[in-house]
Amino acid sequence: DKIKVGMKCNGKIVHKADYGYLIELENGLNGLLPINFVTKRVEFDLNQTINVSINRVNFEKQKISLKL
Repeated sequence: DKIKVGMKCNGKIVHKADYGYLIELENGLNGLLPINFVTKRVEFDLNQTINVSINRVNFEKQKISLKL
């Protein structure tokens, strides 16, 4: 399936950093959930599956930005 802004999908948290969470999406692509899109009281664990939506896609740089 083609990635589109606004598309909802499930993803697994594969890395946690100060700037956000790296999410492995269902289609095998990775996206970044920036920390400023996460409520301060919410903390996710590695390998946890969460529901996200596509916020931005940069095909040239092969980057996907996610939001909750």
